[in-house]
Amino acid sequence: VTPSITSSNLDKISNNHLATISMSLKGDYNNILKYITELESSNYFIHIKQLQLTPTFTKDGKTTLSVNLTITTELYVNE
Repeated sequence: VTPSITSSNLDKISNNHLATISMSLKGDYNNILKYITELESSNYFIHIKQLQLTPTFTKDGKTTLSVNLTITTELYVNE
C-alpha cells in the first residue's frame, strides 16, 4: 500500500481538538482492506468520514488487481 496525505489541518487544530486527514492510497485489494482494518482497530479513536474505493485499469481498459482508496478521517488530538 502506498499512502499519500492529500490534505490535513494538523497545523490549524482549533479548540475542539479535531484533526481531519485526507489520504489517497494505492495497492492490491487485500492489502487495502488490511489497511482499513488496522485503522479501525487502532488504539486511537479514528472516525472514517468518507471512503471511496475504485478499481484501476490497464491502458486497454481491463481491470487490475490494484485499487485506489480515497479516505477522509477525523481524530481527536491533544495539543
